[in-house]
Amino acid sequence: MGIICTKKDKTIILSDHRTFGVFSHLYHWQGTDQSLHPILLMAHYDVVPVELETVDQWTYAPFSGMVRADTVWGRGAIDDKLACVALLEATR
Repeated sequence: MGIICTKKDKTIILSDHRTFGVFSHLYHWQGTDQSLHPILLMAHYDVVPVELETVDQWTYAPFSGMVRADTVWGRGAIDDKLACVALLEATR
């Protein structure tokens, strides 16, 4: 694979990256101390579909991502996406 990050005297190498379907990713970084237990970092960024007969009940189109004042309107707008981005950023 390739080097993902170098910090001080340590280099972290991405040892495996797999995709499942189109959008699911599994990353594996081999630790340097095999006596330690592994950790699992996980999050999701999927969005549940909207039933067509309920679209007219939404204040804004469900997948518009409309921003009004300080609010993002849309299906899944406040879901787990930030955790996913934060975990990916933390691994850099």
